[in-house]
Amino acid sequence: MLEKIKKIKDKAIEGINKAKSAEELETLRIDYLGKKSEFNQILKGLKDLSDEEKKMVGPLANESKTEIQTALENKMGELEDLIDMEKEWIDVTAPGKKIKKGHYHPLSIVQKDIEDIFTSMGFEIADGPEVESEFYNFDAVNVPEDHPGRDMQDTFWISKDDFAHPNVFSASALYANS
Repeated sequence: MLEKIKKIKDKAIEGINKAKSAEELETLRIDYLGKKSEFNQILKGLKDLSDEEKKMVGPLANESKTEIQTALENKMGELEDLIDMEKEWIDVTAPGKKIKKGHYHPLSIVQKDIEDIFTSMGFEIADGPEVESEFYNFDAVNVPEDHPGRDMQDTFWISKDDFAHPNVFSASALYANS
């Protein structure tokens, strides 16, 4: 019986050392330490042995079982370390991912959509200066000199010292443009 225990232990440790996956280790654990395993049958048969045989076979069986369990745990740790290294491995030769920076403001998106609609209908988009001269703001659109839109409280007036242009400018009196 002692020889049988040693053979089972050696065969189990050899199989554990050759295992390449966690599934193989689980199969080996069931084969050598499971309820229906040959090793478990030996442990169940200890009750039928004499006291002298129990003293020799019992410690060897427990020691062998402990060695098999330790070998399984060590191999499982090695396999987990390999799996962790594969997950953490970084390919430094792979091209980087382009990071998208920012996005359009929702009002800018709406403005662009509206511009697309009007350009598809034949209109043109024209941009102008933020500050317009008095001529283009009032005179060109026939706003009379005494119109309330030309009052100081209705229009922002900028002198030629504030703006490098020979004329006096007013900052967009919107209703005067229409």
